[in-house]
Amino acid sequence: MERLAAIEGLECLFSRSKRFELTHVTVDGSRSAEFVRECFPNVQVKEVHTKPLFDFLTNDDEAISHAPIAQAMVSCNAESLFLAEDSSPSIEQWGKKHHINLLTTPWSMQSKLENKLFFQELIERCGISSPKTWIIRGEDDTANVDQFPVVLQHPAVHPPFKLIVVKDAEELHRIVAERKEHLPFVCRVFADGMPLGVSIIVGEHETIFSSVRLQCFWEGTANLQEFLGIQWLPTVELAAGFVHNLEEALSILVKEMRSIGFRGIANIDLIAAGDTPLFLECNPRMSAATPCLPIEPSLLHGFDLCEEFLRAIDGENLSENK
Repeated sequence: MERLAAIEGLECLFSRSKRFELTHVTVDGSRSAEFVRECFPNVQVKEVHTKPLFDFLTNDDEAISHAPIAQAMVSCNAESLFLAEDSSPSIEQWGKKHHINLLTTPWSMQSKLENKLFFQELIERCGISSPKTWIIRGEDDTANVDQFPVVLQHPAVHPPFKLIVVKDAEELHRIVAERKEHLPFVCRVFADGMPLGVSIIVGEHETIFSSVRLQCFWEGTANLQEFLGIQWLPTVELAAGFVHNLEEALSILVKEMRSIGFRGIANIDLIAAGDTPLFLECNPRMSAATPCLPIEPSLLHGFDLCEEFLRAIDGENLSENK
């Protein structure tokens, strides 16, 4: 049985997999430690001291930078670290230095698929639908945009600014001119429809799709929207034509992702526009939604998220093709 550690990783806590023993790494004296000891008595808890002081460890990169995670893992004989978020070059260097196996898709593949420009080109190559899109490489390219409103985004994994909703051509040209040092940008027509998400686990030969989730927003003043969370949708609540087209598009996408070497979990964001799924972006890592999957395995066809994810990144067969 593999000994692994996770830095406040909920997916592992709720997993029913028998293939690993878990050490939950958290901040010294935190409520997280209390919670795990009370609710998961079979899970080992390792508390670490951070400089500067944190109430909790917000992400793996920050934890590794400010806490003695490697020493904590050695003290509990953990060989592998389960990453709940993005990997990074610094995390991968840390893993090599301390001879720790990182349970994640490599950063080189994560950063490629999460780049919005790369993903847009990939889905266009596959013939997968998306909102009408322009790539803005210079100020003159704004003249090609002939529909409004549009959504303007920087393609990087960690962009220098959040997405911007642009109402007309004059505003688009001004925003691009002000931010030209950050070019190129991805510019899409604002698509009206249900914002949805789906998780996919991609193995060597098999793929497992999750249920579809609705991404819920609260619309406040000045047309600003605040993300509230997710709601899992029964398939019967979606149009049969949409479900068929989504499954077809996801199968094409997975085939292309597998061909470029991707193995692991990815979260796909899309818009339901009638029977047409309009693909937006890919987040090839765990997400705010993935802890729900081991809590309620029926959202993943009855399979355990961590079990199937570890099989995928270890090059093993998944339990089934679903």
